[in-house]
Order: sequence, then C-alpha cells, then structure tokens
Amino acid sequence: MPERAVSARKENSRRFSIPADNAAEREVMIVLPDERDPLIHRIVKKDIPQSARDQLWNGKPVAWFNNFGIRRGGRFVNFAYSVIIDPPDGDHTLVYFDGKSVQPFAGADLDRSPSDHPGKWRATLRLGDPPLGWGGG
Repeated sequence: MPERAVSARKENSRRFSIPADNAAEREVMIVLPDERDPLIHRIVKKDIPQSARDQLWNGKPVAWFNNFGIRRGGRFVNFAYSVIIDPPDGDHTLVYFDGKSVQPFAGADLDRSPSDHPGKWRATLRLGDPPLGWGGG
C-alpha cells in the first residue's frame, strides 16, 4: 500500500499530530514513550487497506478515520505508544484493524478522561500500522 510522507506537526520530542486529509478523517496525536529516541522514527500516512474497508463491528460498518504508520529502521514498531483523539459523536466503540480483524480498545488500553488531555480519549497501541475507526454502537 502506498505510503506518503506526513506533514505531522511535531508538538515536542515525543508528540506528533497526524492531520485529517478529508472530512471523514480525524486528527490523531501520537505520543511516543519516554525511553524511545523519536529522531529515528518515521511517521507515514496510509490509505485504509481494502481488507479493512468492509469490516463490521457489532454488525455495522466501521467508520475508519485515520491510518498511519510508525517505522523504525524500516519496520513498523511493536512497542506501546499512545494516541490521543477527540471522543466520538454518539455511542460508538473505538476500534483498530490488526491486519486480520477489527479489535476494540478496552480496559487499561482506553482512557476516556486522561488528566493531561481533558475532553479527549487516550488509547494505547502496540501496533505500528493501525487503521483507527468507530465501530457501530
């Protein structure tokens, strides 16, 4: 799948904002962990893969809103990092596509009221190439 360079806004040495390219997308902030060297990471923007486009959650289509990749040394990363997003409009589940199926964020991997980002949601990912979306409620 073609990748394109992201005009990610670097907020500090660990935070990058991935812009929305159209009205269906949402901006996503990536927060890398402290112990990683952000200078050797490459952030790319990707199209939603065809294998994810027809996926369902609770019997309803997923509304995909962003797909990015974080590479280190040419490979997608596999360490835990955070994404900060605006909450959904309505009763939806935050989901990602792991390459095979739609997975929900739940438990400790989803904070709906992070103290350092009021009004946002924080989700923890361990996948360097995740389409993100809203699953039907």
